[in-house]
Amino acid sequence: MKLSAELRSLIKKPCYDRPFVCDGSPRSCDIVVIGENPATKMKGDWWHFWDDKNGFNLGKFENAYEKARLADDKPPISPTRLRLKQLRSNGLRCLETNVFSNEQLGGHGGGTPNGKLLATLIRHHVPHLKAVIVHGSVARKRWRRLGLELPSGVQSFYLRHFSRLSYAEIDAVSRKIQGTSVPPRRSG
Repeated sequence: MKLSAELRSLIKKPCYDRPFVCDGSPRSCDIVVIGENPATKMKGDWWHFWDDKNGFNLGKFENAYEKARLADDKPPISPTRLRLKQLRSNGLRCLETNVFSNEQLGGHGGGTPNGKLLATLIRHHVPHLKAVIVHGSVARKRWRRLGLELPSGVQSFYLRHFSRLSYAEIDAVSRKIQGTSVPPRRSG
């Protein structure tokens, strides 16, 4: 598989960073969500979640992620991950990534650049791409520095950091990406 071969050339093995997360193959995704860097340190090898035939095992990852957060006396799911789950519950297939592939002390401040992988995925391996969402000021600056031209018809959204967005704002972006097929959430 061309995708797996390219991933092997771009992602070291073992990999204790988090280059990207999705449910299955990046080829099935329709949006790419780009943040600054992972805020939760994962102890295992990223390749443990990847299978050449089935892609990335999101369920297995989320289980390990929640255990890692609980071991650090944090809530099992971060505010950012809750927003990513909201996008998925709205029917969007997310490839989540960051401009830096490793976590940093305090959750921000640089790290291992992820630009080459981002460019490869967006240009060659996300054929159904509808939108790219870049959230947070550092991610916006780094993304703009990459100067990556998106395919024709792909929408761009530059948002505040996901942890600071309401579910209503996530739902509104979902509706814009899908036309108006996602109904607004009802309060109460």
